[in-house]
Amino acid sequence: MIKKQTIFITGASSGIGKATVEILENYKIFMVGRNSRELKNITNNITKYEKVIDYCTADINDYYDVEKAVNRCLEKFGNIDILINAAGLGKFAPIVDMNIDDWDRVIKTNLYGVFYATKLIAPIMIKNNRGNIINIGSDCSFQALCGCSAYAASKFGLRALTDISSKELLKNNIKVTFINPGAVNSNFLKDINEKKRRKLLSPRDVAEVISFIISRPENVVIDELNLYSIKAPYK
Repeated sequence: MIKKQTIFITGASSGIGKATVEILENYKIFMVGRNSRELKNITNNITKYEKVIDYCTADINDYYDVEKAVNRCLEKFGNIDILINAAGLGKFAPIVDMNIDDWDRVIKTNLYGVFYATKLIAPIMIKNNRGNIINIGSDCSFQALCGCSAYAASKFGLRALTDISSKELLKNNIKVTFINPGAVNSNFLKDINEKKRRKLLSPRDVAEVISFIISRPENVVIDELNLYSIKAPYK
């Protein structure tokens, strides 16, 4: 009998993270997010389908909160095989109008949070001599758009962090992948009408790609992948 791998996923209470949890099969899943009510609802709904799942409320911006969540996962499942960094935050304004607190939250969520989770979980994977890390970027990971200073800076930085992580960890058979979705129809985008929303990627679209990547043979590495809706290309 093949042993189920354990997935540690951040941003699991909404958007891409939630959609990924909902579609994954044959894994033990540990969810991390800030919305405890939603995490509980997801857990209650999913356990009906005999999935093995647990969760911990934590703020990805706080290193010690992330450490608490990692330890909770290890207590529950004993190991972490796959890390999916799906937590993300966007605040948009011209540089001169950008609120300092908003800037800090975006950078800490999108960049620091990934660093914290990777720093804590990579040693577990190194010990196992295998692992898989998925980081969620954006079309703003490689193009700077006006009004996106904090978000683009965090995603440009995350692209570099992902590349460095891949180079440092590959010798330990740890695969690191960077996914760059175009605009996704989620609560992330608030000021957009329904007609335009229907043209965007859905969170499930991105979740299906994540599922595809983590199910590849152990010798196959997908280092970076760009995806966008055929109705709303970012090229």
